[in-house]
Parts: sequence; C-alpha cells; structure tokens
Amino acid sequence: MKRFILGLVLLLVMMPMMHTPVRGSLEQVATVTTCRLYLNGETISCNGFNIADNNYYRLRDVSASFTGTSSQFDVQWNNVSREIEIDTGIAYTALEGQTVPQYSSQYTYSALPSVSEVLVDGQYESITAYNIDGYNYFKLRDLGNLVDFGVAWDGSTNSIFLDAEVMENTYPADAAGEVAVNILAAFADRWEKTLLAT
Repeated sequence: MKRFILGLVLLLVMMPMMHTPVRGSLEQVATVTTCRLYLNGETISCNGFNIADNNYYRLRDVSASFTGTSSQFDVQWNNVSREIEIDTGIAYTALEGQTVPQYSSQYTYSALPSVSEVLVDGQYESITAYNIDGYNYFKLRDLGNLVDFGVAWDGSTNSIFLDAEVMENTYPADAAGEVAVNILAAFADRWEKTLLAT
C-alpha cells in the first residue's frame, strides 16, 4: 500500500513536468522590436516583436498601413472555420470597437505559434505566425511574398522599408546627375522623390 501511495504521489508530482517541455518548446520569448518601419518612404507605426531574432508585426496593423496603396489587402477572421482570410486588392476594414494593444519594451511577452490556417484570395498558404495576447503576428518578408509588397532591411539604421507592389518591368535607378523628379513617379508613387547625385 505504501508503494502504491508513493507511486501515486510521484506520478502527480511528475505530471506537470511532463507537460511543460512540450509547451516550452513551442513558446517563444517576444520583445518589442526597436526597428523603425517605413512604407513608401513614410514612417508608419505597427505593433512589432522580435521573436527568435526575426521581426514579426501584427497583421491588422500591416493591412491598415497598406490601405490606399497598390498592395492593399483586407483581413478577416472566419469564426466558423477558425481561419485568417486575406483578400488582396481590397482596403482594410477595421473592426468596430477594436483597440490597438500597447506593449512596453521593458517587458518580455509569450509568443505561441499560431494554429490558424491562412487563406490568401481563397488559397491556403503555409506561413509562420505567432499569437501574442490573441493577435497574430507575421514576418514581413513572408507576408510580402503572399500579398506582393517589397521588404528591405537596413542594418546600419535598424530600419525596415516596405514598398507597395512593384509594377512589372520597373525598377528604381540611381541618377548620375541632378534629376528633378524620377521619371517613374507618374507610374509608381514609391519612387516619387528628388534624386541628388552623390
């Protein structure tokens, strides 16, 4: 009888430890990102976290930022199928009563891999995402590949540059001399800027 009770007590003590490594292996530590974020050359504000040395941003913030550009997309949550639905070419529709969560760089947060399926224009896509406090966070480069926007990183300024969809057969070019306005400005607003020779 003593063996049985000892075995039962030992089992009860060990059970929580058996479950912890499984969750611990999935859970990641997230810190508020310190990167500056730009869209078509303008500073934007999006909730972002650094998770395992990669920056992830809240999907709804990114969608709202791209509204009015050639890369706009809408995000909907399908409560029946428990799926994230992304529709390209459509302006973001904000949720009524939605509040933007606030986070402090002085704390760390728990990030769990998102278990929700992601559909882009009705097609299932495989993409890594994390869930923090009920919100989904995506790596910008992965999202850009699905929704067609450009992502560039400048480590010297700790900045991420997002550009609306690149038009076919166009590219930005450096000028040899002073140019008043880039010739592509009429067709692609992301290159509408004054270029100065260096």
